[in-house]
Amino acid sequence: MFDPFELHPEYKNKISNGKKVKRVKVDKVCEILEKKLKEIKRNKAPMWGYKTEEVSYFFDEVIREIEKIAGGKDDC
Repeated sequence: MFDPFELHPEYKNKISNGKKVKRVKVDKVCEILEKKLKEIKRNKAPMWGYKTEEVSYFFDEVIREIEKIAGGKDDC
């Protein structure tokens, strides 16, 4: 009898040979955030505050920096 939840053998091999995950230490993430925060504080904020697109861009930059340290982009 077959287990309906078992992966197909073709996919089992792909998963086991997948990319190794590199962990990023919290202190490195803190360094990235502090660097970005200094950059934000250095520039004068707009009179009515930042737009959601600008805040999103700030976070995208932080994510890219973390991905660079971790050794590549994940699927998230």
